Amino acid sequence: MKYIVGLFLIIIGIIFIVQGFNFEILFRIGLNFVKFWPLILIMIGLSILSKDVKWLKFLNMAVCVIFLLLLFFWNYNTTFVNFSENSTDYEKINIDILPDKNVMDLYFDISAISLDISVDENSEVVSCYYYGPQELNVSQKNGYVRFEMINKKKFPIDINNGYKVYLILPMDYVFNIFVSSDLANIVLNEKVNIIRNFEVNSGVINLNGEINDFKENLYFNIDGGISNIKFLLPKNVTYYLDYDGGIKKISVDNDLIEDLNSVFHLIVDSGILSINLKTE
Repeated sequence: MKYIVGLFLIIIGIIFIVQGFNFEILFRIGLNFVKFWPLILIMIGLSILSKDVKWLKFLNMAVCVIFLLLLFFWNYNTTFVNFSENSTDYEKINIDILPDKNVMDLYFDISAISLDISVDENSEVVSCYYYGPQELNVSQKNGYVRFEMINKKKFPIDINNGYKVYLILPMDYVFNIFVSSDLANIVLNEKVNIIRNFEVNSGVINLNGEINDFKENLYFNIDGGISNIKFLLPKNVTYYLDYDGGIKKISVDNDLIEDLNSVFHLIVDSGILSINLKTE
């Protein structure tokens, strides 16, 4: 195991010297680790057996090198972030939900999800259609709607069997959205924000958003191992950041106004963190 850690630090150090700090590399490593982590179990097994069979040490070193190469160079980022329903035989499934309260809670419990959220000014229902390996269980009760996998497997995580969900919210309601997943790619595109609370708990989070105006103050609470957050906001909008990250890169345009009582409130706790807030 010490060889893995040593080689990992050497390689990432060389990359940072050549290219400077590149968060996209760390994000890719996180996704690739989720895919290839079982190789660590193989290396542990080979290490135990090599005490009696010496030549297995060389095989273990080869597996270690392969594992590191896969972490850095396997282009799995694109497969997850740019989900293409045309690349699978998944059936398109439509759901229409009539809100039963003025404030609705939407909860997504899906291992790997790519969630695209927009607002419809002319609709009275929550419209949703999705692609996935099987039908989701959708339940509604007293202002609470839950989307969850019927057979959720924690390990191994299969990104190819993730879900692409398109969620269209009616303008005349307010929403709280909660996402619990291993991998979450979220796109938030609102002319007017009608989401009050947005919580994401995920191992790897890629969050992109564009908001033109705020009907409701938006309060984000993000908890992830690796978090990549990018937002395009109107000029002179108030914001507040509260973040904790081991490795972090923060960029905020000067046209945004920092204020504790802001309309855009972002709390993030992540091991590796990138936040980029831009204006139109």
